[in-house]
Amino acid sequence: MRKTDASQNPLGNLDDWDEFVAARYPEPGQKAKEDYRNYDNPARESVREFYSLNHQHQTYDFVLKKKQQYLALNQREMTVLEALDYLNTLVDDSDPDIDLSQKEHLLQTAEAIRAKGYEDWFVLTGFIHDLGKVLCLFGEPQWAVVGDTFPVGCKFSDKIVFAEFFADNPDS
Repeated sequence: MRKTDASQNPLGNLDDWDEFVAARYPEPGQKAKEDYRNYDNPARESVREFYSLNHQHQTYDFVLKKKQQYLALNQREMTVLEALDYLNTLVDDSDPDIDLSQKEHLLQTAEAIRAKGYEDWFVLTGFIHDLGKVLCLFGEPQWAVVGDTFPVGCKFSDKIVFAEFFADNPDS
């Protein structure tokens, strides 16, 4: 059987999938492991601002209001593919490491899980884990939708990134 060019048709032959992924998402070259998740990098001041807003405004009362607003399920219907297309327009302000599109990030996450041999349900979970970011489509600011999560309505751990920003949170 003739091998297909994976960059032209990555799913044309499943044997080509690993080659396609390796070419599309090469292993990090020079970046040391300790350089990932570097929230102090001045090149990403938007990350610091994101966590400042997130930690100040993400409160128990805020969460209750959003649950009431969105659990009515009356905003919009869209397919997963429509949601992915929308997400591709979003740059996640909470991530200091990555400038991939959201679609690339979701594919990369799912592929990393698949490559480790996990079950299909977990691969799917990796693929859809950020679909909630579509709430930005309805006017939600990124600080309310993306990034790390933490419990609200209780004392905040000092292990949370930029824990000092919780000083202005009413739940503190």
